Amino acid sequence: MAKAYLLKPYGYCIGVNKVIELLKKIIDENKGKEPIYCIGEIVHNNIVNNWLISQNINVIVKDKEKAIDEINKGIVIFQAHGTDEKIVKKAKDKGLIVYDAICPFVKKGFEIIKNKISLGYDIIYIGIRNHPEAVAALSIDKSIHFINDASNIDSLIINNNKIAVINQTTLSITDLNDIYSKLKEKYPNIEIVDEICNSTRLRQENLINYPSKTDYIIIIGGKNSNNTKSLYEIAKKKCENTFLVSDSSEIDALKINSNSSVLIVSGASTPNDLVHEIIKKVEKL
Repeated sequence: MAKAYLLKPYGYCIGVNKVIELLKKIIDENKGKEPIYCIGEIVHNNIVNNWLISQNINVIVKDKEKAIDEINKGIVIFQAHGTDEKIVKKAKDKGLIVYDAICPFVKKGFEIIKNKISLGYDIIYIGIRNHPEAVAALSIDKSIHFINDASNIDSLIINNNKIAVINQTTLSITDLNDIYSKLKEKYPNIEIVDEICNSTRLRQENLINYPSKTDYIIIIGGKNSNNTKSLYEIAKKKCENTFLVSDSSEIDALKINSNSSVLIVSGASTPNDLVHEIIKKVEKL
């Protein structure tokens, strides 16, 4: 029998819990009176998205502004990763019932960007190209310099003495530290504003510092979830037998040996029920 060990924290982070509670409240109070639209995937998790669809909620993942142009009535909920404020305003101006479910940590980062720009800083933003959080951050001001890895640093041309660098909240802390050190070499006076969210940081640090050797590591989360991908990249450096799964049905295909030790790690938008379901399945192997 395989032995499963659970890395903490696990399950939903504060931001995702906030979104789920908001969704339940909207569904309960609306009682089918108004059509409900989620603009963008509220969180990057298929279980949540399938639950929304089962509640007759329309999940629209295409161009957000185009989506708002086509909606003339109802409730719109903008995803936790953030949205261009002009699009949110457009929805309100159309008379739609608007809920912006932006994660508090993401919102805090956006406010820091606005404040630094108002103080005359040039902003360097580190993120994943086309990720909704990065797209929303870059929509704040056209002057923001975007980089997605250390190789982009050489192409930066900034003459301002006041420079601040800030990042997407779900990146790998090890990758970020490498980028920060290289930016410091090029711009010694740069101000680093590390905005990795608490839940993402704690999971990554606990995984990096996990004291025991393990035969397998299973990362549970959405395949398009960046915080989950970051955990997978870190785990792969610790254990060659690392797997990323989004559903318990994927466990059988992993062919885990009996009497093995398996470390279970959860992304920040992974439901607790799924984590426990996979633990039980692993321990039955």
